[in-house]
Amino acid sequence: MNRVTNTISMVYVPEILSQPIRAKGSAFAGCCSLVANIVLNQISPRAFATIGYKYYTFFIAANLLGATLVFFLFVETKGKTLEEIGTMFGQPVPAMAEGDETSVSGLRT
Repeated sequence: MNRVTNTISMVYVPEILSQPIRAKGSAFAGCCSLVANIVLNQISPRAFATIGYKYYTFFIAANLLGATLVFFLFVETKGKTLEEIGTMFGQPVPAMAEGDETSVSGLRT
């Protein structure tokens, strides 16, 4: 479960959020990941004592579920600029200076 949640909270969340809320969203995602880690660290010794190695099936199932959700539901952001990602999520294109030809391809209206 850690592999999926840590990667998402540190990489994907800041990419999909707009500039004004990026820091707060990243902090919230990081806090959620930290709380999940604390909870797992607190319950794991008791779970191992109670059900033993079968506790690993929880982590296997959580990783499979997380990977499936990411694969089918998350938007691909590889190779895209923050402006392109913003337009994918309905954010307006930032204003550009008159005659600025360094715009992101396909975004100029």
